[in-house]
Amino acid sequence: QALGRVVLHRAQAASEDDWVGAREWVALDGIGAAVQLARCYGSRLLRETDYWGPPCLPEMIEAADTLAKAKGILEDLAKTDADVNAYWEYYLGDTETIKGARPEPTVRRTRIRQLYPLERILSDAYSEGEQYLARYYHFGEFATEDELITVYRRLQKETGRVSCLRLLSVFRNAAIPELHPRLWDWSSGNDQELRSAALAALSRIKDERIGELARRQLRAGELGSSPDLLDLFILNYEPKDANLILSRLRGLDADRDIAHSLGSSILDICKVRGAPELSGMLRWVYEVTPCSECRLNSVKRLSKIGALESAVAEECIYDANGDIQAYARQLRAEQQ
Repeated sequence: QALGRVVLHRAQAASEDDWVGAREWVALDGIGAAVQLARCYGSRLLRETDYWGPPCLPEMIEAADTLAKAKGILEDLAKTDADVNAYWEYYLGDTETIKGARPEPTVRRTRIRQLYPLERILSDAYSEGEQYLARYYHFGEFATEDELITVYRRLQKETGRVSCLRLLSVFRNAAIPELHPRLWDWSSGNDQELRSAALAALSRIKDERIGELARRQLRAGELGSSPDLLDLFILNYEPKDANLILSRLRGLDADRDIAHSLGSSILDICKVRGAPELSGMLRWVYEVTPCSECRLNSVKRLSKIGALESAVAEECIYDANGDIQAYARQLRAEQQ
């Protein structure tokens, strides 16, 4: 109860740390806490013109079964509760594809376009002090083609390390207009933040040179220090890459965050390429990822390409996650 009071107080405050404690409170108090937070965040979305935006639902709820139940409850409440509806629409536009169709994220687009117009993004890039890079990510997501070209031209001339990082971050969620030589330098440099931003920008482009860059860095053993490398294969994967990627994954001493990042990248590759040679990577995701959602998706994709081993399918019936158990039972029923 004490934690709930503190978390709700933060959620109602006009600050950038309004998410602090939300996950811990929901873990203790359940879906009811998530509903209260959704209503609180939605009220702010409707009331505050300068509100940056709330945390998305998976950031508040870690357990996949609880997350699924919360989605159903919030979707139902959104039909009659204006505050919940504002949060639900924002959440859908931020992360979700529901029933095969991604809804138009009007609340989120309008808010981000109002909060961060092009002039402010260009000005903020040169401001002193710490800033969350997320503002640049989301600006890029909803920027017009002309706005992206303007940012790109500014980036070409920029020399400051911080301003380069901020402007480059615009292209995490938008295709960069062309491959500038500096991208290659940043993607192979020692500055990890610039390197990550450059790799993210490159991952949105299909080009032979990007695929070769990824292979070269993998062979050099840089996957552990730069898990973003795998994203370069999403659009530039070739069948010969499967063995190289798997050889670098095996024996990799990855912590939970890196393992999750690598697993997510592998699943993104598999969305584009459904080839059987991906089975080794998908099995790695199943065995190593700390995320039950990724584990479930790896099992589904293994089944889809006909590479789900019977022992794994049997093991899934006793998985700690209810959704995985249900999927495994469904597979067993279909085979009988």
